[in-house]
Amino acid sequence: MAILSKDELRASVLDLPPQERSEFADEIWLSLGEAGHDPGVPAWHREILDDRIAEDEANPEAGRPGLR
Repeated sequence: MAILSKDELRASVLDLPPQERSEFADEIWLSLGEAGHDPGVPAWHREILDDRIAEDEANPEAGRPGLR
C-alpha cells in the first residue's frame, strides 16, 4: 500500500461522492476527540447558535410546543 501525500489524499477525498465525503469528514472529526484534541465549536457555529438563542428569547412563543 502506497502512502499518499497530503495533496494526493485531499484530491482522492474530493473525488468521492458527497455522502462518502461527509462520512469521511465525520470520522476525521470524531477521531480528533479520541486523540485527546478538542476541536471546539467553530466561530460560525457559535454565531448561529447565539442568533437562535436571541430569537428565542425575543419571542419564546414562536417555537414549537413540546420542545422545551
